[in-house]
Amino acid sequence: MVIGDWVNFLITNYKLRKRCSPEGSITNYELRITNYELRITNYELRTTNYELRITNYQSWLFTNNN
Repeated sequence: MVIGDWVNFLITNYKLRKRCSPEGSITNYELRITNYELRITNYELRTTNYELRITNYQSWLFTNNN
């Protein structure tokens, strides 16, 4: 679920901010984790868009063949 993954990302982002040093800097390791989670979310969004295109195409075929 893309929305669920986005919520998980937001929760993770919040946890990363809580773990920051008092100066507010985030370590490279934590930034790498955040980037990895964003890449997963983008991939899932692309998958969703592809599935929507298939659905739209099938709807068009059904409408034009009847």
